[in-house]
Amino acid sequence: MIEPDRQPVIEISGLSTRFGRQYVHRDISLTVQRDEVLALVGGSGSGKTTLLRQMLGLERPASGSVRVFGVDLATGDEERKAAIRSRWGMLFQNGALFSALSVFDNVALPLRELRRLDEDLVHDLVMLKLEMVGIEPRHANKMPAELSGGMVKRIALARAIALDPELLFLDEPTAGLDPDRSESFVRLIQALRAELRLTVVMVTHDLDTLVALADRVAVLAHARLVAVGTLQQIIRTNDPFVRNFFCGERGQRAMIGHTQAPDAAVVPGATASDALPGGAQ
Repeated sequence: MIEPDRQPVIEISGLSTRFGRQYVHRDISLTVQRDEVLALVGGSGSGKTTLLRQMLGLERPASGSVRVFGVDLATGDEERKAAIRSRWGMLFQNGALFSALSVFDNVALPLRELRRLDEDLVHDLVMLKLEMVGIEPRHANKMPAELSGGMVKRIALARAIALDPELLFLDEPTAGLDPDRSESFVRLIQALRAELRLTVVMVTHDLDTLVALADRVAVLAHARLVAVGTLQQIIRTNDPFVRNFFCGERGQRAMIGHTQAPDAAVVPGATASDALPGGAQ
């Protein structure tokens, strides 16, 4: 029997997806190991977001299985599936904050859904999560329309980690951010990953983000998983999409920039908010 801390967090086996006669995935098998960051990449229409939704149990594949924390999302009983949903968090591409709720209430929402916490504890936890992502208390009562794009991302991340998840899903985490805010957000994710010991599944097309964060990369192309491995292993794959994506001018620039960047490791004893410049939005 596999020990719980050695069991893959996500196990995808023989997964195929089709819409009508069009196959999006054919016979995909993939595992996500505990404490790693796995990046899903692929061209437009390659099925990255669809695969992410299947990992979240929001869509069912035509065949094959998806197991998260050992539970089959298609056949597991509802009580077990409800229990594992509290063990993951999701950061949507555009933040997906509720426009009618304040910053505070957006982050408090998953805590209140538990119906086991009094409001004083909810307040303390929300303010802690906002501090962890570098949001000052004075912003707690603002509405989403009053926020910059960078603040929306960080508040959405605070909501995603509200329940102290073990697994975090990121859908294009730096999309729409300028280079400075993108780098700041990447440092925040690095710090949170170390602080909370997160396993991360990330969909991204941004090579700088991928190079900075990913331990392994899974490449979707031609309706199949054409490569899985470390970045160094991936770039040796003789596939047209892989070579164009990773070995073109953009890919080379990202790889060179990463090797020349200072060490981004979190200093022992530092917190996630230490990774952010003071007051950055």
